[in-house]
Amino acid sequence: MKATTLLLICSYFLFTSCDSSQQKATQTSLADSVLYKSQVFEKRSSNCVKEDADCATVRFSTPEFQEQNINKQIQTDVITLFVDEADPKRPTDFAGLAASFLDSYKTTIQNAGTKQKNQVPIAWKMEATTKVIRQTEPYIMTHTNTDLTMSQQPISLEFYHVYTKKGARVTLEQIFKKGFDQKLLLIAEAIFRKNENLKPADKLDEAHGYNFTDGKFLLNDNFTLTEKGIKFLFNVQEIKPFDQGVTELEIPYSELKEILSFSNEK
Repeated sequence: MKATTLLLICSYFLFTSCDSSQQKATQTSLADSVLYKSQVFEKRSSNCVKEDADCATVRFSTPEFQEQNINKQIQTDVITLFVDEADPKRPTDFAGLAASFLDSYKTTIQNAGTKQKNQVPIAWKMEATTKVIRQTEPYIMTHTNTDLTMSQQPISLEFYHVYTKKGARVTLEQIFKKGFDQKLLLIAEAIFRKNENLKPADKLDEAHGYNFTDGKFLLNDNFTLTEKGIKFLFNVQEIKPFDQGVTELEIPYSELKEILSFSNEK
């Protein structure tokens, strides 16, 4: 199934150096089946002389496990939310991503010297906070909130990820049986239409308040595993107008018995 996850990219990056950085960790989390700490990476532009300064800031908060493969995959997935993973020059760690963002800010400010002040973004911000929301015997589920501000219109999106205890990213293909696509779509669309109070013949195009391509229902790969079922998240403007906000669609495991590769999720 083709992924439709949004990429947070606002026509940048140059990959060069920038200013000093700080990295710190907090105490161990509440008792989970796998313990972890909260790790914070922070970086600021050189003109951040005080707390409320109009400058550029970068902050990534992520869980840190003993299993380094999980930490590496989480960092990779967060970076991918801001840059195209197909880009061969994309950064491979938070330091590289922060450097390119702050360098782009510095260049923008320098180039704005001969322009009107109101054309220059007052402050830039790149943030992502990833939290563990659930653990089961085989899986770790996380939720990430992102905030990207490079103008007067900030972009804030949410993302779910599922990992194995060894750090591998879990895809839909790994939790469903082969050939699941069409059956899953049929089940999901029926529940979506029920939630939206739509009839089977009602269209899902822009004229009727939806942003599905060609008016055809489609799932993305922004999902998590809850106690009751598989929950998909559609970000703002992904399938509905901006003012409609985020849409979540939870499909009970009981509806998916025929195509799930496991008998139950506990």
